[in-house]
Amino acid sequence: MLAFSPAPRLRPTAVPGVTRATLAALFDRPHGGFEAFEAAAAQLLETRHAVVVGSARAGLAAILTHVGCRAGDEIVVPSYTAPCVPGFLRALGYRVRVAAICPRRLVITADTVAAAVSPRTRAVIPTHVEGVTAPMAEIVAALPPGVALIEDAAHAFGAHVDGQPVGSRGAGAVHSFGKGKHVNTGFGGLVATDDAAVAAATRAARATLQPPTRLRLLSSAVIELGAAAATHPRLYPLVLHPLIRAFDRFGVDLPTLLFEDKGHGDPLAAINQPPAAWGGLALKQLAGFPAERERRRHLARVLRDALVARGLRHQEANAPGDHPLFLTMFHPNRDGLRRALLAEGQDTQPTWMHSITGDDGAHDAVADAAARDGLYLPLHAGVDPETLMRALDRAIMRVPS
Repeated sequence: MLAFSPAPRLRPTAVPGVTRATLAALFDRPHGGFEAFEAAAAQLLETRHAVVVGSARAGLAAILTHVGCRAGDEIVVPSYTAPCVPGFLRALGYRVRVAAICPRRLVITADTVAAAVSPRTRAVIPTHVEGVTAPMAEIVAALPPGVALIEDAAHAFGAHVDGQPVGSRGAGAVHSFGKGKHVNTGFGGLVATDDAAVAAATRAARATLQPPTRLRLLSSAVIELGAAAATHPRLYPLVLHPLIRAFDRFGVDLPTLLFEDKGHGDPLAAINQPPAAWGGLALKQLAGFPAERERRRHLARVLRDALVARGLRHQEANAPGDHPLFLTMFHPNRDGLRRALLAEGQDTQPTWMHSITGDDGAHDAVADAAARDGLYLPLHAGVDPETLMRALDRAIMRVPS
């Protein structure tokens, strides 16, 4: 018998207005545009330019082309990142080289970048992993001339590092607005940059893309609305939680199976022109964004302090300006602990960041361990840290290390 009402790993997921925006896109009614959102986002992110794109990967492709990268060039990525990133780069014809990560923060550093860069390197893409920022000032200082810098801030919208907003160094930053991100339009993203030429090139690249299919628009809306219903406090204990536990008996994490991008599909499928209606949908979310950012930062600090008090390993913060999406803890019996937490009513998720092997065969043992042992603790608005930690204490007592 559960000690308390089951809690989903994400709540809420859908955002107000998604149905209206989808209908507007389906019938080719702009229902506004990007300009108002881009202006508001640029002000919020403290950057000169913000450009809406169909996905973070679409923005990444536009910037790489603008800075002169060509097929066959070498791009350095972290040894621990979302698998769709190296898959996408390889699909564009780039060679992938990996930089090792810091074992405490799971991000690359100046030393690991310097060790990874070769004469063939044309760009470095630091990832702000789950909103924990990479040390950008030292990374910039470690780059040789002629190597472009693009920040992968898919999980770090509105974060600051070394006293500056992400995207203020190098060519800029790419953000994701997919399901579960800080800003959620179902899919889509943003390029933040202080370089007017990068912004112009990104807008030009956006104009050449095909709009998403009606099937993609409909499926995105259905998923958002279905997730909102399934994670409703009254419905989740009756429907989704029992389903997750049933699938778990067969070793299947149902939400991960349904929603996470493992990088196995066509990496170019995400290259679409964003619907104009998505601008209004995103704009509505910015009003409460600063307060939500501070709430997540505070909750992450509370949970990190609780983990430290228990002697439990976890991904440490880099700076107060981090904007965490999840909090990653490590356990040698990660899957057993997740099942024990699920039995306690706490739905958690194995990290969907992967250990990446470079095209030269190089890989990183620290990334291997993080991908094997990493477990997300939720930071959404419904999380009660005391309840979560009590559940974690009980779960750890039942799980052999």
